[in-house]
Amino acid sequence: MPKPPFYSLIYLRDVKKYKQKHYDIEQVINIVRLICNGADSRELATYRDHILKGSYKGVHELHVSADVLLLYQVKEDCIIFLRLGSHDDLF
Repeated sequence: MPKPPFYSLIYLRDVKKYKQKHYDIEQVINIVRLICNGADSRELATYRDHILKGSYKGVHELHVSADVLLLYQVKEDCIIFLRLGSHDDLF
């Protein structure tokens, strides 16, 4: 069953920054749709989706491209998109 997305303010700022850099945001939008529509781990394996540990425990990290990561959290009633950026930007 599809879950509605919730976008953090930081995530929206990150998306705006990538749009200004002329990054293909359409790829991010397609991945967000996949996640919200309940894509299984096989569908997301292409993007190396995995759950983080430590201070980001329970947060998923997904590779949109070689150095663009998407951080999101799955809740019971929605999916929260937290950040979009390079590894250096996020960690």
